[in-house]
Amino acid sequence: MDQKEIKEMEEKRNEPDIATDSEAGKDTGELVRELQQLRSQAESYYDQLLRLKAEFENYRKRMEREKENHRQSGKEEVFLKQLHLYDTIVSALEQINEDTPVSKIIKGLKMVEEEFRRVFRSEGIQEIEAIGLVPDPHQHEVVAKITPPSPDIPDGQIVAIVQRGFTINGRLLRPAKVCVAETKKEDKKNCGGE
Repeated sequence: MDQKEIKEMEEKRNEPDIATDSEAGKDTGELVRELQQLRSQAESYYDQLLRLKAEFENYRKRMEREKENHRQSGKEEVFLKQLHLYDTIVSALEQINEDTPVSKIIKGLKMVEEEFRRVFRSEGIQEIEAIGLVPDPHQHEVVAKITPPSPDIPDGQIVAIVQRGFTINGRLLRPAKVCVAETKKEDKKNCGGE
């Protein structure tokens, strides 16, 4: 074999085989179809993602609107009850003049207080008991220690209320501000700023 024949053989060996090319063609066609299918699927997933994102954004906005509506409804309900109390107070004031006996004024105030209590009961609001008890830090705020009105009252017992406390449906709304007994003789405060 001469150089020319060897070179021709090498070129033939390097030439692509026609049968191999047709097989490669099949593989390429399948790969193209598979790629198109995957692109189509990716686009579908992307569209779903965009839709879900838009739906979630709409849901979030709807929840914000509903939350604001509930808040507004709650305000309306509270103020509607307060309007009834306001009407009661205005009615009592309209019946008072300079000649009105104090007993009638006291009777009117008691009616207003009873109306408040009725509204409180209907809303689950209860006054926190205090007088005669030992302060509970979850319900009472001790604002002063005072000399007890009677020597029989032990130290640490609540003897006066500065501001009433309340719970709503068992949860603390406002603690009661109280004064407790203390028999020491030094530097006494008056409870309630007296």
